[in-house]
Amino acid sequence: MFTLAYVLLFYFYDGYFLVGNSMEPTLHEEDFVLVQTETEAFERRDVVLFQPEDSEWIFSKRIIGLPGEIVEGRNHRVYINEKPLAEPYTQPSINDFGPVKVPKDHVFVLGDNRLESADSREFGPIPIRSIIGRADVIVYPLNHLKWL
Repeated sequence: MFTLAYVLLFYFYDGYFLVGNSMEPTLHEEDFVLVQTETEAFERRDVVLFQPEDSEWIFSKRIIGLPGEIVEGRNHRVYINEKPLAEPYTQPSINDFGPVKVPKDHVFVLGDNRLESADSREFGPIPIRSIIGRADVIVYPLNHLKWL
């Protein structure tokens, strides 16, 4: 039974160890996450792993802005098309930026640890084609076990 569950799980998911603190408190350095790689449907607030074309590194960030939307940071809050975004996964602590219009086939990503994250505020919206997949669950260490 365990073998069948293992095979099915890793047929649908790839595993990744995380590096860095840009997604704290949601994800921590050395967390092992399962990433659903067979999806192309991403939504706001999904945690995704992506690899820019000019980088050997894989990044984990949260999708904030979708294609065609205008994303802006002001007064320590994120706004999407002039409306404040509810973000229960992070503290309101962001420096002003934008406004940025997200191009077609791109998303705007931010780390949950806004004061320590290099993200779309620095390198701009990312192409959807650079997304490896959506992180769905932390499986290690066991005291961090949770669905995202």
